[in-house]
Amino acid sequence: MLLRSKKFLSGLVTGAAAALVVSVACPALLPAREAAAPARTTPPAAPEPAKPDLPPLVDRTAPRAAPTPPARQEESSDAAAAASAAELAARRDGDRVAAIATLRNLISAQAQFQAMARADEDADGVGEFGSFGELSGACPVRDGEPLNPPVFSAAFREVNHGRVTRRGYHYRIYLPLAGQQGVAERDGGGYAAHQVDPDLAESTWCCYAWPVEKGLPAFFVNQGGDILENRTADYAGDFEPPAQAAFEPASLGITGQAAVGTRGSDGFEWRQRG
Repeated sequence: MLLRSKKFLSGLVTGAAAALVVSVACPALLPAREAAAPARTTPPAAPEPAKPDLPPLVDRTAPRAAPTPPARQEESSDAAAAASAAELAARRDGDRVAAIATLRNLISAQAQFQAMARADEDADGVGEFGSFGELSGACPVRDGEPLNPPVFSAAFREVNHGRVTRRGYHYRIYLPLAGQQGVAERDGGGYAAHQVDPDLAESTWCCYAWPVEKGLPAFFVNQGGDILENRTADYAGDFEPPAQAAFEPASLGITGQAAVGTRGSDGFEWRQRG
C-alpha cells in the first residue's frame, strides 16, 4: 500500500515536469483564453484641420518695373498739348467761318426786310432796315407788331445791351440817327418809334462782329454787301469797334464811305474779305 502511494506521487511529479517543458517549448499549447488576448493597437491620428485659402505670397525681393523715363512722359505731355492746341485752333477757325456766314445771311435778311416795308415810319412806301430783334421776330418792329414769319435766325433773338453773342462772336447792328451817327438797338432788341432817322434808315445800316476772346479777326458789313476784316486792332470781348470804326476818317457817321483796304476811323486797316 505504501509502495503504491510512492509510485503515484512519483508519476505525478514526472507528469507535471513534462507539462512544464511542453508549455515553454510550445506557447501555442497555452490555454485558449490566454492565446486569444487582443493585441494592443496604436489609435489613429486625428485629421489635420483644413487650412484657409490665403492669397499667394508676394515675392517682395523681385525687381520692380522701371519707372517711365522722363523723356517719354515729356513726349506724352507734348502730344496732349499739341492735340489740345489743334482742337482749339479748329474750334476757332469754325467760329470765324460761322461769323462770316452769319454776316452774309444778314445781308440777305436786311434786303428782304427793307423790301417788305414793315418798318416805314415816314409812310413813303420805302422800307427801312432793321435790328436783330426785329429781323428775328423777337420784338415789335418800331414798337408795332413783331415780324411773323421772321427773316433771320431765331438764334439771334437774345439781345443783351444791344448785341448778340453767338458761337464765339459778338454782333451789333447800327442804324443812323438824324445826325448820321450810328445807334445800336435797345436791350432786348429793336428800336423805339421814331428813334432812328427814317430817311437815312432806308439806305443805311452796318454791323460789326468781333470775337469773344483775342486771336480772331473782327468783321464789318453794311448795305454795300462787302465784308471787311480787321486783324490788327485786337478787338475782343468788351473792347469792341465803335460805330464809325470801319469808315473812312473823313466820313460823317455811318453814312460815309467804308474803309476798304485802308485805315478806318479807328486807325486800323480794314481789308475786303469778300
